[in-house]
Amino acid sequence: MDKQIGISPSAHGTTLSGGVYVRSLVPPVGRTLYDVVTGLTPALTQQALGSDLMAQTYGNGDTRPGVRYTTIVTEYDEVVTPYTEQFLTGANVTNVLLQDGCEADRSEHLSSLYSERAWRFVLKALDPDHQTPVPCFPVDLFFPNVK
Repeated sequence: MDKQIGISPSAHGTTLSGGVYVRSLVPPVGRTLYDVVTGLTPALTQQALGSDLMAQTYGNGDTRPGVRYTTIVTEYDEVVTPYTEQFLTGANVTNVLLQDGCEADRSEHLSSLYSERAWRFVLKALDPDHQTPVPCFPVDLFFPNVK
């Protein structure tokens, strides 16, 4: 593998818009609710910022030699929060913020997967020898590019 492209990736973990802290709000109730969620969807809590899985996965850095990384991120992400946790570090990394130079792009976590703008950045990452600028155009929340 020589390229890895992530659209709204949970690269370093998430607070789930603060939801992972519910266990400490009202300790007995919060802990019970958190345990129920963990039982039903273990992947959800494994992606929490500071989880054992995140520590094991990224404890020695978030990139490896020989791979070009591209992350495509939206500041309106309500699932992977804070959105800045999605960015990777290193000389072999390109971090794209969809709203950088395009305030009309209102993509959030789900719509970024269907956003034509996001996929144009994917194509740029896949074919670095043929770079064309990604134009700015409006992208709506939840149902982007639906005509």
